Amino acid sequence: MGYNVQYFNNIDLQVQATVTCSELQGIFTEVTTSVNQIVSDATSQLALVETDFNNLAASITALDAQIATLTGSQAAFTAVQTQAATASGVSDLASAIAYIHAQGTVMVTLGSTNTLTFIKQAITLAQDVVNVTVAYNRLQSQITSLTELLTDIPARLTSIENAITTKAALIPNCTIT
Repeated sequence: MGYNVQYFNNIDLQVQATVTCSELQGIFTEVTTSVNQIVSDATSQLALVETDFNNLAASITALDAQIATLTGSQAAFTAVQTQAATASGVSDLASAIAYIHAQGTVMVTLGSTNTLTFIKQAITLAQDVVNVTVAYNRLQSQITSLTELLTDIPARLTSIENAITTKAALIPNCTIT
């Protein structure tokens, strides 16, 4: 049975309409069973949401690794730009050889394949960030709803128990267990 506010509102009406102790006991037993099932279901759902939330935390950690990879790729790209800027400072053969060697190393490291990989990684990272954000917001909303439910149920049960106790006091020799 899912949580149905109208069900609990109707219980108050049923309690007021009872005329025998056995009817009252039946209502109490039904409500107690229903509430226990709802709390059990909600607790199970909360455990699943918490598991999903922990998996999301792992995804966020993976995003950190992607960002580190992109940072490394960006550093290599920046090195190519830096090498081009230093070309104008080459004035002798030793400097030219050193520059060409450094430029070759950077180009081998970076290359067009690495540039394409960098772009693909950046696109994937952007999509992963969106997915993680959506999943995080959804899970946060689910946890809030379940927490509110688990907080609301005991108060409703107490209210119904009080109504049943009050009604039982009006029926001779009625004890609800």
